[in-house]
Formats: sequence, C-alpha cells, structure tokens
Amino acid sequence: MLIVYNQISICCISDTHGKHRDLSMPAADICIHCGDACTDGNIKQLQDFFAWFSELEYRHKIFVPGNHDLLFELHPIEFYAMMPNQILLLHDSHIEIMGIRFLALSPYFTYTYHGKTKVDILLSHQPAYGVLDAHVGSVDLRNFIENYSPSYCICGHIHDKRGMLQVANTTYVNCCI
Repeated sequence: MLIVYNQISICCISDTHGKHRDLSMPAADICIHCGDACTDGNIKQLQDFFAWFSELEYRHKIFVPGNHDLLFELHPIEFYAMMPNQILLLHDSHIEIMGIRFLALSPYFTYTYHGKTKVDILLSHQPAYGVLDAHVGSVDLRNFIENYSPSYCICGHIHDKRGMLQVANTTYVNCCI
C-alpha cells in the first residue's frame, strides 16, 4: 500500500509470512514492514526476509516486529545480530526521518510516550480497537491515537481487514498482504 505524507512516498506492507519475494514493490522514499515477516518464528524465512528487505531500493527501510517474529522476543540477541544495518528496527521507540516523526509501539503497548512533539505516523503490528481490526484491536492504542492525533496509524495483523479509513484527524492503514 502506498501513501504520501508531506510529499514523501511511503510503501507500507505487513504480514508477508515468508512470501515477500512474491511481492511487486512500488517505488517510494521509505518502506515500512509492520511485522510478521515469517510464520511461527521460522528463522529461515526471517533471514531470507531481512536479506530481501535490505536489498530493496528505498532510502529508508523500517521494520516493526509482529507476533510471528518470535525470535525478537524469545532470543533478542540472535534477532539483533541477524538485522542488517540497512534496516531500522522500531519497537517502543521514536525517530524522525526526512522530517516525519515516527513512533512505533509494541503489540503489548508497554511504551509510555513522553514526547512533547506531535507524532506524524504511528506504527504498530496490532491495530487500534474498532478500526480495520475485526474488533480485536488494542483499546490502549485507540486511546493513544485519540490523545495524540497522529496523521497516520499504520498496522497489520488482521489479514482480512486490509485497507485505509479516515477517523477524525487520523488515517488508519492496515497494510496486510
């Protein structure tokens, strides 16, 4: 899924589950993968995904772990050793890239954002409750969005709810493949 924010093009994908090489990727400045690069923690799929993702022709590549990317939680040292330098891992952290303020929150919503600046694009594997989520999304995430009003909330996780929906000042994007 392709979005444009402040004239910066952003390709958003999620839930590729080892099928990343089957994708036709559009040109963009930034590419974001919102988790589940592999299925059930399959390390070979994850290694292949990182090799593929790191070689893509984007100025910036961001990865947000999902619930199937089990190595991140179970063996974080191995996970970080596997991550190529060309990929930025965002997990309960924020960064500014090309003038866009990104914040990534974990599925467990353990991060407390103390930023005094606006969040432009919020990233999470899990969706916010009640929007493109089959009513299983995070209530805490939805409350966070209502408090901070990011321009975009980009997520995945709920495969059959892929799409884009404007609610108040935020455009919600479920970019499942």
